[in-house]
Amino acid sequence: MAIDERELERLADAKRESRTPLRCPQCGYDLRGAVASQCSECGYRISNREVQAYANEARARIQQAETVKEITSIGLKAGILGAGFLLLGYVLGGDGGGALMLGRVAAFFAGFVGFVMGMNITRFYRVPIEARDDLKNKPDPFVAGGSILVGLALVMLSLFLP
Repeated sequence: MAIDERELERLADAKRESRTPLRCPQCGYDLRGAVASQCSECGYRISNREVQAYANEARARIQQAETVKEITSIGLKAGILGAGFLLLGYVLGGDGGGALMLGRVAAFFAGFVGFVMGMNITRFYRVPIEARDDLKNKPDPFVAGGSILVGLALVMLSLFLP
Protein backbone atom coordinates (compact mmCIF):
# COMPACT_ATOMS: atom_id res chain seq x y z
CA MET A 1 0.00 0.00 0.00
CA ALA A 2 1.67 3.19 -1.19
CA ILE A 3 1.22 6.67 0.18
CA ASP A 4 0.67 9.01 -2.70
CA GLU A 5 2.20 12.46 -2.80
CA ARG A 6 -1.13 14.27 -2.31
CA GLU A 7 -1.83 12.29 0.88
CA LEU A 8 1.59 13.14 2.32
CA GLU A 9 1.09 16.80 1.42
CA ARG A 10 -2.34 16.77 3.06
CA LEU A 11 -0.83 15.26 6.19
CA ALA A 12 1.98 17.82 6.10
CA ASP A 13 -0.60 20.63 5.87
CA ALA A 14 -2.46 19.10 8.81
CA LYS A 15 0.83 19.10 10.73
CA ARG A 16 1.35 22.78 10.12
CA GLU A 17 -2.18 23.59 11.19
CA SER A 18 -2.38 21.39 14.28
CA ARG A 19 1.28 21.27 15.38
CA THR A 20 1.06 17.50 15.07
CA PRO A 21 4.35 15.81 14.17
CA LEU A 22 4.45 13.32 11.30
CA ARG A 23 6.85 10.58 12.29
CA CYS A 24 7.64 7.04 11.24
CA PRO A 25 5.84 4.70 13.66
CA GLN A 26 8.94 2.47 13.78
CA CYS A 27 11.89 4.85 14.25
CA GLY A 28 10.35 8.29 14.72
CA TYR A 29 11.98 9.77 11.61
CA ASP A 30 10.36 13.01 10.38
CA LEU A 31 8.18 12.13 7.37
CA ARG A 32 7.50 15.65 6.14
CA GLY A 33 8.39 15.82 2.48
CA ALA A 34 8.55 12.03 2.08
CA VAL A 35 7.20 10.77 -1.26
CA ALA A 36 7.54 7.01 -0.81
CA SER A 37 5.55 4.54 1.25
CA GLN A 38 8.75 3.51 2.97
CA CYS A 39 10.68 5.36 5.68
CA SER A 40 13.96 6.58 4.21
CA GLU A 41 15.65 6.18 7.60
CA CYS A 42 14.77 2.61 8.69
CA GLY A 43 13.04 1.15 5.63
CA TYR A 44 9.76 0.49 7.46
CA ARG A 45 6.78 0.24 5.11
CA ILE A 46 4.31 2.89 6.20
CA SER A 47 0.57 2.86 5.73
CA ASN A 48 -1.71 5.89 5.75
CA ARG A 49 -3.51 4.39 8.73
CA GLU A 50 -0.32 4.19 10.82
CA VAL A 51 0.70 7.76 10.07
CA GLN A 52 -2.79 9.02 10.86
CA ALA A 53 -2.94 6.99 14.11
CA TYR A 54 0.40 8.46 15.23
CA ALA A 55 -0.75 11.98 14.34
CA ASN A 56 -4.07 11.52 16.18
CA GLU A 57 -2.31 10.23 19.30
CA ALA A 58 0.15 13.13 19.28
CA ARG A 59 -2.69 15.63 18.75
CA ALA A 60 -4.60 14.19 21.72
CA ARG A 61 -1.54 14.45 23.96
CA ILE A 62 -0.95 18.05 22.90
CA GLN A 63 -4.54 18.95 23.77
CA GLN A 64 -4.23 17.29 27.19
CA ALA A 65 -0.98 19.09 27.93
CA GLU A 66 -2.40 22.56 27.20
CA THR A 67 -3.96 22.77 30.70
CA VAL A 68 -1.01 21.42 32.71
CA LYS A 69 0.43 24.85 33.58
CA GLU A 70 -2.82 25.99 35.18
CA ILE A 71 -3.38 22.72 37.02
CA THR A 72 0.09 22.60 38.58
CA SER A 73 -0.21 26.25 39.63
CA ILE A 74 -3.54 25.54 41.35
CA GLY A 75 -1.94 22.53 43.05
CA LEU A 76 0.79 24.70 44.55
CA LYS A 77 -1.78 27.21 45.78
CA ALA A 78 -3.83 24.39 47.35
CA GLY A 79 -0.70 23.18 49.14
CA ILE A 80 0.07 26.63 50.50
CA LEU A 81 -3.53 26.97 51.66
CA GLY A 82 -3.26 23.56 53.35
CA ALA A 83 -0.15 24.71 55.20
CA GLY A 84 -2.15 27.66 56.47
CA PHE A 85 -4.91 25.31 57.67
CA LEU A 86 -2.37 23.18 59.50
CA LEU A 87 -0.75 26.18 61.15
CA LEU A 88 -4.11 27.66 62.08
CA GLY A 89 -5.19 24.34 63.57
CA TYR A 90 -2.09 24.26 65.77
CA VAL A 91 -2.50 27.88 66.84
CA LEU A 92 -6.21 27.60 67.68
CA GLY A 93 -6.26 24.06 68.99
CA GLY A 94 -2.80 23.52 70.41
CA ASP A 95 -4.21 21.46 73.27
CA GLY A 96 -5.46 18.76 70.88
CA GLY A 97 -9.01 20.05 70.47
CA GLY A 98 -11.34 20.03 67.50
CA ALA A 99 -9.62 22.96 65.77
CA LEU A 100 -6.37 20.99 65.61
CA MET A 101 -8.10 17.95 64.15
CA LEU A 102 -9.99 20.08 61.63
CA GLY A 103 -6.75 21.82 60.59
CA ARG A 104 -4.99 18.48 60.13
CA VAL A 105 -7.84 17.02 58.05
CA ALA A 106 -7.98 20.16 55.88
CA ALA A 107 -4.19 20.09 55.46
CA PHE A 108 -4.28 16.41 54.49
CA PHE A 109 -6.84 16.96 51.75
CA ALA A 110 -5.18 20.15 50.50
CA GLY A 111 -1.84 18.32 50.41
CA PHE A 112 -3.35 15.41 48.52
CA VAL A 113 -4.91 17.77 45.98
CA GLY A 114 -1.61 19.63 45.59
CA PHE A 115 0.29 16.38 45.03
CA VAL A 116 -2.17 15.06 42.44
CA MET A 117 -2.28 18.36 40.57
CA GLY A 118 1.51 18.60 40.56
CA MET A 119 1.76 15.11 39.09
CA ASN A 120 -0.09 16.38 36.02
CA ILE A 121 3.33 17.53 34.77
CA THR A 122 3.70 13.99 33.41
CA ARG A 123 1.08 14.84 30.75
CA PHE A 124 3.50 17.42 29.32
CA TYR A 125 6.26 14.84 29.00
CA ARG A 126 3.97 12.50 27.04
CA VAL A 127 3.81 15.05 24.23
CA PRO A 128 6.29 14.18 21.45
CA ILE A 129 9.49 16.18 21.87
CA GLU A 130 9.19 17.87 18.49
CA ALA A 131 5.77 19.28 19.42
CA ARG A 132 6.62 20.62 22.89
CA ASP A 133 8.05 23.88 21.57
CA ASP A 134 4.71 24.69 19.95
CA LEU A 135 2.69 24.46 23.16
CA LYS A 136 1.21 27.81 24.13
CA ASN A 137 1.25 27.24 27.90
CA LYS A 138 4.37 25.34 28.85
CA PRO A 139 4.30 24.19 32.47
CA ASP A 140 7.01 25.27 34.86
CA PRO A 141 8.65 22.13 36.27
CA PHE A 142 9.60 24.04 39.44
CA VAL A 143 5.96 24.93 40.13
CA ALA A 144 4.94 21.32 39.52
CA GLY A 145 7.78 20.05 41.71
CA GLY A 146 6.84 22.52 44.41
CA SER A 147 3.24 21.40 44.25
CA ILE A 148 4.30 17.76 44.59
CA LEU A 149 6.72 18.41 47.46
CA VAL A 150 4.39 20.71 49.39
CA GLY A 151 1.57 18.23 48.90
CA LEU A 152 3.63 15.30 50.16
CA ALA A 153 4.96 17.31 53.10
CA LEU A 154 1.45 18.34 54.11
CA VAL A 155 0.12 14.80 53.92
CA MET A 156 3.02 13.53 56.01
CA LEU A 157 2.81 16.36 58.55
CA SER A 158 -0.95 16.04 58.95
CA LEU A 159 -0.59 12.30 59.57
CA PHE A 160 2.51 12.17 61.78
CA LEU A 161 2.74 15.41 63.75
CA PRO A 162 1.59 15.03 67.38
